[in-house]
Amino acid sequence: MKCPKCGNENRIGAKFCGKCGTQMPPAQSQKGQECPQCGKQNRAGIRYCEYCGASLTELPAKPVQKVKRKRRKWVAALFLTGILITIVCVGAVLSYQYLTTSEQFLRLPNIGDWSTMTAEDAESIGLHVIQQEYPELADMEPSIQESQLMGHRIYQVSFSPESALEGEIIPMDVIITIDTEEETISVFESN
Repeated sequence: MKCPKCGNENRIGAKFCGKCGTQMPPAQSQKGQECPQCGKQNRAGIRYCEYCGASLTELPAKPVQKVKRKRRKWVAALFLTGILITIVCVGAVLSYQYLTTSEQFLRLPNIGDWSTMTAEDAESIGLHVIQQEYPELADMEPSIQESQLMGHRIYQVSFSPESALEGEIIPMDVIITIDTEEETISVFESN
């Protein structure tokens, strides 16, 4: 640090000139740059730290931020959530297909007043369903059963090999369940 009066070179931080005794300006204005690596103060105008050799002109490399890791965790979580949702949806579709192939739910229009349905009406509906869905069973004589289930009057119209004509082999039983309270018709197949 040079003396402003005589030009003598003095050490950094000196308060007075060692040659002429003149008061030196405050050290902050003559200060050099602080090293970004070791944090020590260097003389003004130099390019490399006198203590550790780090560059004083280049910016230090930025440390890797942890934000990217958090983002990666979110991306992984979203990806796994997407896979889980896909598995659940595929499972639901396969379950629905399995259930609808083993039983079909039908709703027939213009049946009239469901609450006054008789066994003869149930037989007529059963024959109608059989003729549309299982024409190979249309010649069979159905058996009809009336029951109560949880306060609902239920008719079961069954078409089974026992009621088939002699010599015919029917590979399945078909049971048509008519719920007069819910106004639904369910068709069940069994081997």
